[in-house]
Amino acid sequence: MTPRLLSLLRCPLTGDELRLQVISTGTGTAAAGVKDGILFSPSSFFFPVINGIPRMNLDAFRVYEKFLKQHVSDYLARAGRLQETYRDLLADSSKKNRKTIRSFESEWKGFDEKVDRTWDEDADGMLRRFYRETGETAASLHNKLVFDAGCGNGILDLLLAREGIEIVAMDFTRSVERPAQQAENTKAMFVQGDVAWPPFARQGFDIVHCSGVLVHMADPGKIFSTLAGYPRPGGKLSIWVYHPQRDPLHRLMVASRKPVSRLSLPLQKLLISTVLLPLSWIIKKLKGNRQSIREMKTDLADHYTPEYRREFTHDTIRNWFASHNYEDIRHTTVERFGFNTTGIRVTGQDVPINASNG
Repeated sequence: MTPRLLSLLRCPLTGDELRLQVISTGTGTAAAGVKDGILFSPSSFFFPVINGIPRMNLDAFRVYEKFLKQHVSDYLARAGRLQETYRDLLADSSKKNRKTIRSFESEWKGFDEKVDRTWDEDADGMLRRFYRETGETAASLHNKLVFDAGCGNGILDLLLAREGIEIVAMDFTRSVERPAQQAENTKAMFVQGDVAWPPFARQGFDIVHCSGVLVHMADPGKIFSTLAGYPRPGGKLSIWVYHPQRDPLHRLMVASRKPVSRLSLPLQKLLISTVLLPLSWIIKKLKGNRQSIREMKTDLADHYTPEYRREFTHDTIRNWFASHNYEDIRHTTVERFGFNTTGIRVTGQDVPINASNG
């Protein structure tokens, strides 16, 4: 974790600055960064930094209990106070995230960046897509700070950083660990955190991009309201979501998702491998799709294993932007499965969270 990233981090609950306890620093060219440490908030929350990555989910003190017990002498007392004070909040957060975290950690764990494509795109295609969606270029993002809220495998963020763009990439799974290992000497900074509780100062970014995340949230309107507070006045919010389709095959897949999504993850994987993947391979080959088997499997997992998969009309998303003090609202891309919308923040005044659930 670099000093630059530390300066951006805040308590996800209160927005307070954090106190750092350094356990170890990096070696070689990474010597200026913190390898392991603890971040303490005035709210009593505390968060580990492990292998250079701040672990900022609210329940990180439980998830990384073994690490924290080794380095926080009064861990049990601190954890007990958090459990007592924030019992309902922690229970609600864990309940909403548990299955989705398992689903996406499994999905990205099986992803091979050397041979698999993200969104059916190679590296150049991913960059072109990002620039189309955000309405930006490498030149326009010079000296801008970008927040990728829900970065998945982090490949896009590494590509952008190699173009000289400063980007904070966050995901609530451990998928950030692999790209973080490749981010040394780049402007990419990786954080494990929750889009419901971003661990940064509000109005702190020039661009906030959130692709394919709201569609898997229990309360997407609340997440939108939260993210809408993070661009600076004059900054840009960029959101990609699914939209409804009339295609009979797609509607069949949507209808079949409900019973499959209720199964345990091992049963879902078995069903995908033995039934859905062979069917998908036949259908896509007949349509001339060139996806590899692994990419098809990833797509099926993305469709069937998350607890939620939502679709939104263009008007719904446009209205969300408008109701949160955004103007110059544009649907920058419209594709078969979804669309991207951007807006420019007019003022620094926040709309109350959950003001628009749609």
